[in-house]
Amino acid sequence: MRVAKFIPLFLLVLGCAQPFTPPCTEEVDPAEIAAVPADRLQIDLDIIDDTLAARSIVPIIDPSGIRYTIEKQGDGEDVRCLQNAILVRYKGKLLSPDARALQFGGIFDQGTINISLSTVILGWQVMFMQFKAGTKATLYLPSGFAYGTSSRPAPLGSGRADIPANANLIFEIELLDVQ
Repeated sequence: MRVAKFIPLFLLVLGCAQPFTPPCTEEVDPAEIAAVPADRLQIDLDIIDDTLAARSIVPIIDPSGIRYTIEKQGDGEDVRCLQNAILVRYKGKLLSPDARALQFGGIFDQGTINISLSTVILGWQVMFMQFKAGTKATLYLPSGFAYGTSSRPAPLGSGRADIPANANLIFEIELLDVQ
């Protein structure tokens, strides 16, 4: 008498199953960068360049138009994917603070966050893809790479500045970790 040999179905499924690998988008969609309005971008870049020249700051110019300086080059993990979580210490300031913003030194936000790169403003997505953990940099973002024509009022009593529409922003960042 022959005995049929059965392999339990769950063993077949488990043996064939591939481990789940989350997606990895290795660059910002060029269409998103191209969607930044060229006429406003040129106005913003002229303002940023004039401000940096007046402060004797010589920036690195990214192909996107974003200006930045590196205070410390990191030697840790690369940011490889927009899906990476990044741990960042930052201070966000207005490039040309208005009178209300001057009350707060032009600072609209600061802190340490752990966040998926895919959920932050376009300027952070473009720039952080070039950094390694440990990098300290200052980003000078034209408005189209930040909040564009949207304004962001500061919470009352927060001690933070409002972000007006078409604001050019400065971010002092330190990339602490990449996950």
